[in-house]
Amino acid sequence: MTGLADEVRLYSFPDNIFPYTHSVEFSTAFSSVPVISYGIIYFDMNYNENPRVNVQKESSNTTHVVFQLSTWSDTQMYALGISWIACD
Repeated sequence: MTGLADEVRLYSFPDNIFPYTHSVEFSTAFSSVPVISYGIIYFDMNYNENPRVNVQKESSNTTHVVFQLSTWSDTQMYALGISWIACD
Protein backbone atom coordinates (compact mmCIF):
# COMPACT_ATOMS: atom_id res chain seq x y z
CA MET A 1 0.00 0.00 0.00
CA THR A 2 1.23 3.47 -0.90
CA GLY A 3 0.03 6.66 0.76
CA LEU A 4 0.56 10.40 0.47
CA ALA A 5 -0.92 13.22 2.54
CA ASP A 6 -0.83 17.00 2.54
CA GLU A 7 -2.91 20.13 3.04
CA VAL A 8 -4.44 22.78 0.81
CA ARG A 9 -4.47 26.22 2.50
CA LEU A 10 -6.12 29.25 0.92
CA TYR A 11 -6.03 32.78 2.34
CA SER A 12 -7.82 35.59 0.51
CA PHE A 13 -8.77 38.30 3.04
CA PRO A 14 -10.20 40.82 2.25
CA ASP A 15 -11.16 39.32 -1.13
CA ASN A 16 -13.53 36.42 -1.66
CA ILE A 17 -11.86 34.06 -4.19
CA PHE A 18 -14.38 31.25 -3.94
CA PRO A 19 -15.28 29.12 -5.82
CA TYR A 20 -11.71 27.92 -6.21
CA THR A 21 -10.35 24.90 -8.08
CA HIS A 22 -7.06 23.46 -6.82
CA SER A 23 -5.04 20.71 -8.50
CA VAL A 24 -2.56 18.70 -6.42
CA GLU A 25 0.22 16.85 -8.23
CA PHE A 26 1.36 13.77 -6.30
CA SER A 27 5.09 13.68 -5.53
CA THR A 28 5.10 10.04 -6.65
CA ALA A 29 2.66 8.51 -9.13
CA PHE A 30 0.46 5.69 -7.85
CA SER A 31 0.30 2.33 -9.64
CA SER A 32 -3.52 2.51 -9.58
CA VAL A 33 -6.01 5.31 -8.95
CA PRO A 34 -5.84 6.00 -5.18
CA VAL A 35 -8.72 6.41 -2.76
CA ILE A 36 -8.85 10.06 -1.62
CA SER A 37 -10.09 11.08 1.83
CA TYR A 38 -10.29 14.74 2.83
CA GLY A 39 -11.73 17.06 5.44
CA ILE A 40 -11.94 20.71 6.42
CA ILE A 41 -9.29 21.73 8.98
CA TYR A 42 -10.19 25.44 9.30
CA PHE A 43 -12.16 28.28 7.75
CA ASP A 44 -12.47 32.03 8.24
CA MET A 45 -15.50 33.95 7.10
CA ASN A 46 -17.39 37.21 7.53
CA TYR A 47 -19.24 37.11 10.85
CA ASN A 48 -22.42 38.63 9.34
CA GLU A 49 -23.21 35.66 7.09
CA ASN A 50 -24.02 32.02 7.68
CA PRO A 51 -21.10 29.57 7.38
CA ARG A 52 -21.61 27.71 4.11
CA VAL A 53 -18.75 25.77 2.56
CA ASN A 54 -18.54 22.90 0.11
CA VAL A 55 -15.43 20.83 -0.65
CA GLN A 56 -15.58 18.27 -3.44
CA LYS A 57 -13.11 16.03 -5.19
CA GLU A 58 -13.71 16.82 -8.87
CA SER A 59 -11.36 14.22 -10.32
CA SER A 60 -8.35 12.08 -9.57
CA ASN A 61 -5.99 9.73 -11.34
CA THR A 62 -2.59 8.15 -10.63
CA THR A 63 -0.74 11.49 -10.80
CA HIS A 64 -3.05 14.14 -9.33
CA VAL A 65 -6.31 15.09 -7.63
CA VAL A 66 -8.49 18.17 -8.25
CA PHE A 67 -10.54 19.78 -5.47
CA GLN A 68 -13.35 22.33 -5.86
CA LEU A 69 -13.82 24.60 -2.81
CA SER A 70 -16.89 26.80 -2.82
CA THR A 71 -19.53 28.69 -0.85
CA TRP A 72 -23.04 29.78 -1.76
CA SER A 73 -25.61 32.48 -1.08
CA ASP A 74 -24.15 35.49 0.79
CA THR A 75 -21.26 33.67 2.52
CA GLN A 76 -17.98 35.63 2.42
CA MET A 77 -15.16 33.09 2.92
CA TYR A 78 -11.66 34.53 3.50
CA ALA A 79 -9.67 31.39 4.30
CA LEU A 80 -10.19 27.67 3.98
CA GLY A 81 -7.94 24.71 4.67
CA ILE A 82 -8.38 21.04 3.91
CA SER A 83 -6.28 18.02 4.73
CA TRP A 84 -6.18 15.08 2.33
CA ILE A 85 -4.73 11.59 2.12
CA ALA A 86 -4.40 9.37 -0.95
CA CYS A 87 -3.90 5.59 -0.64
CA ASP A 88 -3.89 2.75 -3.16
